[in-house]
Order: sequence, then structure tokens, then C-alpha cells
Amino acid sequence: MKKTIPCLALVVFLFAFLQVAQGQSSPSEPKSLDKTGNAESLPELVRRVKPSVVSVLTYDAKGEPLISGTGFFIRPGEVVTNMHVIKNSHRVEIHTLEGKGRTYPVAGALAVDEEADLALLRVDLPPDRSKPLSLTSSAPDEGEPVFLIGNPLRLEGSVSDGIVSAIREVPDLGRIIQITAPVSHGNSGSPLFNMRGQVIGIVTVKVTNGQNINLALGVPRITSLARGELLSFD
Repeated sequence: MKKTIPCLALVVFLFAFLQVAQGQSSPSEPKSLDKTGNAESLPELVRRVKPSVVSVLTYDAKGEPLISGTGFFIRPGEVVTNMHVIKNSHRVEIHTLEGKGRTYPVAGALAVDEEADLALLRVDLPPDRSKPLSLTSSAPDEGEPVFLIGNPLRLEGSVSDGIVSAIREVPDLGRIIQITAPVSHGNSGSPLFNMRGQVIGIVTVKVTNGQNINLALGVPRITSLARGELLSFD
């Protein structure tokens, strides 16, 4: 991948310019309802959305593994992840989490947002194997429960939960959601869910000098990714 991103001194940038968003709260949304009209429990939500989450695996020119991360389908055959996960990769694959999972090649990047550390990947796989998640641009409430699914330390499909600590507005980045849900290396690109099973953000940064201070970029920046010419990795 020939594009580069600013080093993730994004943390420094964020905490230098963070401002508490005004008027970002909206009334709490009810839990998702299943087919019988009952509220879904967390295990039920996880079972429903997990097949749309993937591990992102990267390799150098010699085929040696580089770093791994997480991504999720936002459209058939299109996965969003953090750009730093695929940086300097010669080859990229995704591994699905449904059942035993399958591995598929990534054809290239359809869009990159260097400032927000986002990449939109095109994956070669059968249409029925990619199940897009539901995204919501509504801001969550402070204190609202949330959960994420990812690939921390290559432990695929790991679930963690917590609450929204704060909502921030960062110049040139937009909405940042501060959460208490644990985040580890490999969680980069994990979808952040509300209790309706909707994606409200993408995990981007773990603040290493703080305990349970983790950040996710809000959905509006994801949906603003403009697809363009396919960028290859070699």
C-alpha cells in the first residue's frame, strides 16, 4: 500500500483539541426486538451481528504475517477497517467469523481517509457471504451500554462491553465516542454497537496511559468514505 497515514499521534491530536459536544445527546433508544417482539439479550445480539465482523490479516512481500486487525461489512463485498492495519502490506486477507470461518483475498482499497485512519476494502467473496451491518448516525447517550466484537491479540471474535463515557467533537475528525469497553491490539477497526445491534462507531485508538479510555470514530465519518479507483497493495 503506497499511501501513508500520519502516525497515530492521533491520540495526542485528540486530547489536545477535544471539546465536549454540545447538544449531542438523544433520547435513549430501546433495545432491539427479536421476531417475537421481545428485547434481545447481549448473547442474542452477538450471535446476530458476529457473522458480519471479520479479522483483517496482512502479509509482507515474502508472505510473512504483519499485523492483524478487525473490520466489518458495510456493503456486500466491502469491509471498513483502520488504515494503519493495512499500511505497508503486500497482501491482505479477511477471515470471517461465521462458523469455522473462511479466508478471502482483499482485491484492494476502494477508499482511504488518512486523517481519520479509515480504509474501505473490496473483498472477493460470494455475495451471500457478506452480510452488511446496520449503521446509525444517531449519537449515543453518555452512560449508554455498548459492546464491540474484534480480533484482540488474534483471539478472533472476542466480545467486550462497557458504557459510553463521553461524546466529543474533534476539529476535522467529527464525533469521537469515548468508551469503557476493553480494547487491545487487534481491536483496531472493530465495530462499536449499541444495544439494538446497530454500529455507532469504529474503534480507532486505545489511550495507553489511561485505564479503560478507548475511542471510536462516529459513523458519519465512515459513511462519508467516497469510493474511487481501486488501489492495489503491491
